[in-house]
Amino acid sequence: MRKIISVFMSLVFVMLTATVVTAADKVEAAWSIEGDYYYSVKNGEATIESYYGSGTGHIAVPQTLGGYPVTGLASTLFYYETGLTGVTLPDTIRSIGSYAFYGTRYYNDRANWTGELLYIDEYLVDSGTLLGNIRIKDGTRVIADSVLEGKDMKELYIPQSVENLGEGALIDCEKLQKITVHEDNPYFASDENGILYNKDKSELMAVPQKADIGEIVLPESVKSIAPYAFADTSLTQITLPDELEEIGEAAFRNTGINHIIIPKAIDRLEDYTFDGCKKMRYITFCGKVNYIGYYALGGCENLRFVFFEGYHYGEKIDIFNGNEAWDKASQRYGFDDGIAIDAPQIDTLVYGDKLVLDIIKARNFDESATLVWGKSEEVELEISEDGTHCVATPSIKGNRKRYVSIECVAQKEDSVIHGDDISLTVDCRWYQKIFAFFRMIFGLIIVYS
Repeated sequence: MRKIISVFMSLVFVMLTATVVTAADKVEAAWSIEGDYYYSVKNGEATIESYYGSGTGHIAVPQTLGGYPVTGLASTLFYYETGLTGVTLPDTIRSIGSYAFYGTRYYNDRANWTGELLYIDEYLVDSGTLLGNIRIKDGTRVIADSVLEGKDMKELYIPQSVENLGEGALIDCEKLQKITVHEDNPYFASDENGILYNKDKSELMAVPQKADIGEIVLPESVKSIAPYAFADTSLTQITLPDELEEIGEAAFRNTGINHIIIPKAIDRLEDYTFDGCKKMRYITFCGKVNYIGYYALGGCENLRFVFFEGYHYGEKIDIFNGNEAWDKASQRYGFDDGIAIDAPQIDTLVYGDKLVLDIIKARNFDESATLVWGKSEEVELEISEDGTHCVATPSIKGNRKRYVSIECVAQKEDSVIHGDDISLTVDCRWYQKIFAFFRMIFGLIIVYS
């Protein structure tokens, strides 16, 4: 009966698609059929999408279909083919979907397992309960999609031989502390934080959820951050490279980021990018942004400021559901208003209390401030001997930070610092003062001309 149904579906499929594929003309078809397999073709390579054979005994997956090399196996391809005792895969395979062999007799035979890992020759196709340190065996070329997803391993070792790590292979590994890649692997690399990159570190692929990250500066080589890369990690602060081009969906979900500077080439926030970042207070867009995806800022209940460097008020931004924090935040365009000081409302500061002032610098000099965009202040606190007032004196320094927190702490047990007694002064260098002077003169010339 199954064979009859399979043949009937095959005939219907061929009639509907009316697609003929030959090795001679190399016509790329959306779907085609050959033997027991439905397959799709993209960029001259075939992916097997469905199997309609008997599902018994040992199966040899063909190396080519329709004249195209078979490079991929779709998810659940042989799912619960309970008669399948073994499989031979061609060396052309570069990707294997999730659960492709789940429930087969090969899967259920524990003699085929290496500990809690199931291999077919040089392919890691499934896994069981993974605890502690996991080492992928040498010679493994492909790790199937989602094969390590949600596992409780603490460390993962990827050997020199691995060429492809499947989609979602490391998602939700809540206890993972470190990923180590063999230094001679030509496709992947890892760093001192146990973060996984492609070889030239142009793509950040995965961050262990339990890695002790805190603050991090990404390499300038990074051009893209994979979906969910930093989700649920201990990240509190990150400096993104200026040439970053892509931030994936939910990349920073549920992290402790306080503020972030989005590089110029990023013109959109994908769905759930900062969802659950409850400590987020400032976001700066260095370029134009035109898309804020669903819940990209969901749960960012403490967001205070959104700054736009290359944007002007009134330009259209598509904002989707779940971004109430966007509407509540103060939005500033062009940074023409000098320094913004974000401080909690406070009347007095008594012994043991601490006040934090966050300074956000504008791009240009103006009459009220001479802080330089892209520079940071080194803060020195001066507290009077009687502990009754606090003065924070930042001096210009040349690093990439654009925000600084100033802490004022009452020093003596009987001291009280009033809000009016907290002041901020800026110590700028002589050439910056000269620049500010000529800028003022130039402004007057324009006004009176």
